[in-house]
Amino acid sequence: MSDAAKVRSSTGAAGVLQRARERPVVTIAVLLGGFLLVQWNFFSPHLRFGSSLANYVALLLFFCLPWLGLRYAFALRKWWQITVAVVLLAPVLVYSLLGGIMTIVEVRPVIRTGADPGFAPLAKIEMGAYRVVVYQILDGGAVGGEAAEVRQERTLIPGVLLVRRLEVVDNADISTYRTIGPDELRVELSLWGEKPGQKDFEYHQIGSKDSEYHLKSFVYF
Repeated sequence: MSDAAKVRSSTGAAGVLQRARERPVVTIAVLLGGFLLVQWNFFSPHLRFGSSLANYVALLLFFCLPWLGLRYAFALRKWWQITVAVVLLAPVLVYSLLGGIMTIVEVRPVIRTGADPGFAPLAKIEMGAYRVVVYQILDGGAVGGEAAEVRQERTLIPGVLLVRRLEVVDNADISTYRTIGPDELRVELSLWGEKPGQKDFEYHQIGSKDSEYHLKSFVYF
């Protein structure tokens, strides 16, 4: 990079920071908007990294956004504005702190093994330009069992996936699957639970669930 390009880059970055300091309310709103958008994407997945570790690291970084917003809250000119901003940010700060701690705890086995033991793929069904993946979610069931989540995934760019959640079934495991036509898939899930009158606390297969998915080539259209 030439010296002139470095100067322009440095000047541009300084200009952005200066505008952020001059408009703290706008900056805080943008930071919180980004944070809420990421949380929505976490609970209702649309974009994901192909790496479990990258997903956790990105989530951990976005948990820092409310704290960056707190820094800009103290850039407000009047004391009562600062007080109002801090009070409004307090619940989000507590949520982000607890979420960050939980993320750090959950990412440790991912760092050790390279895979997420709480969200393991049971089956990957390639269907041309996209694939359907059945994941096992540990402790995801309504009564503490395992859940099965079915997702459609398509690679946007290397390492980044466009995702659509098709179904989540508590206390379930994959049994069989087969394609029944272009962009059509049938998946059978085994359902597990306690049988009526049983005295032990072990889960047994109590039935099955057939689902047909009519898919779209680009996931959403």
